[in-house]
Amino acid sequence: MIKKFGIILVLLLALATVWAAPESSTANAAPILVASHVNAVILVSNNTADHTIAQLLSERINASIIPTPWGTLSNETVAKVEQSGAGIVYVIGGTVAVPDIASRINITVKRIGGKNRFATAAMAAEMWNSSKKAIIVQGYDDMGIKEAMQEAKKMNVPILFVKRNEVPAVVQSIIKKMHFEGTIVVPSPDMEQTRIKNMLSTYGIKKVNITKVNFTERASKVLSRAEENINEAKALLGENITSGRQLAAEKLISDANNSLEMAKSAYANNSYGMAFGLATAARVEANSAKMILRHVVVGRYKEDVKGAEAEIETYGIREARHRIKEELKVLEKRKEMFKHAFERQKEMMNESMNTSNHIEKAFERQEEILKKK
Repeated sequence: MIKKFGIILVLLLALATVWAAPESSTANAAPILVASHVNAVILVSNNTADHTIAQLLSERINASIIPTPWGTLSNETVAKVEQSGAGIVYVIGGTVAVPDIASRINITVKRIGGKNRFATAAMAAEMWNSSKKAIIVQGYDDMGIKEAMQEAKKMNVPILFVKRNEVPAVVQSIIKKMHFEGTIVVPSPDMEQTRIKNMLSTYGIKKVNITKVNFTERASKVLSRAEENINEAKALLGENITSGRQLAAEKLISDANNSLEMAKSAYANNSYGMAFGLATAARVEANSAKMILRHVVVGRYKEDVKGAEAEIETYGIREARHRIKEELKVLEKRKEMFKHAFERQKEMMNESMNTSNHIEKAFERQEEILKKK
């Protein structure tokens, strides 16, 4: 945990953040065809990104939506699908977000889900096979995604997700494949707008319009939501910590608190992009804790719980919790360093060559955090 904090601190001092990871391409994938004259339903988790895709697709193909909590698929939900009278079920998201249903029903199932939200949105975009425009938004900006959805509904066009300063390869491929000519970008406070605009132009989009967003207000709202998420996670955790699941959640809540405190410092210094990014990370960590506490232990959450269980087995629950508290004492001191970091930003920028290896590691860790969302 301490190592992670130190790495992220170096990143913030250098004023650079990127959530980059290689993406698979859908360019050669078989096209997704809309079933004509067949009643359809869409099964999707309550993940903001996937649910937004589902809402747009439901209007596109006139299908009803059946939601399921992320990472779960109850018998009740399966029964709703069976009783819907649908001839085809479109599942939005991967098998971690929405577990397999094909083996549990006698209805045709088509899954529109890649290894992450970027790939899933790119796959879904093929359902708008005649569209020459798309709406583009930062894939971890929940409020921005909702705004982008409204624009996409008005124009009857697909939505694509990008990272704050990168257009994933899978998104590049679908842009080229569908020959998009124009796009509207809904920016996030931490987005490198000029870089994204130039990249989109490179991939063949002739007209890129960027909407106006009040970044101060957006960052403030995310800070408030992060605090709410942390308080909700704390309420679920309670005081009696006895299991690996609870210990894993407690660690995530501690990480979320640290991210939030740094976000507040950044906001107070008018660094709204940095504040937004840190508050978003805090929300992800807090919501991850909530998922674990609600017994949703799949994907990376399972790794967190296994790690916590191993600590309890090695040290015992009391010592394992004590180790967390000792780490927090060190982090408190480092947070004080962060408060003074803004005075040294220019100096650290000049030393960016010396910090490049640390920044690369920080990039990887932030991507790991955001993949849990």
